Amino acid sequence: MTRSAIDVIDEAVREVERLRKLLKSKDSPQVRTVDEQLAMKATALAWFESHKSFLGNLGSNGLEVDKCYLGILEASGRASSREKCLTELSGLRKLLIRLRPVALSGVAASADANSKRHTLIRPPA
Repeated sequence: MTRSAIDVIDEAVREVERLRKLLKSKDSPQVRTVDEQLAMKATALAWFESHKSFLGNLGSNGLEVDKCYLGILEASGRASSREKCLTELSGLRKLLIRLRPVALSGVAASADANSKRHTLIRPPA
């Protein structure tokens, strides 16, 4: 089964929701456990190493998402404020959901460009 842009974004949303659930399950004011910090790091790296490369250029919307994931990656290396991380994840989830139509339009634009390119190249007669 092939993955679509929406599938990739939905996967990123699920990862963010899973990380939020993990961080909400603890009461300490800071994210200190190795498991939590590794989950934060893995979530951010999944975006940069897998999801983002699949989606391609998402313009300024993609830059906002990148900034959030960079914040999560940076926070994974220290005892960060739990509340700040949860707030960041909530905002990231909203950004990812708003990214769906952008990703679709990018895929549509790419497909349209490919179809135009193919019509310009005529087979030899």
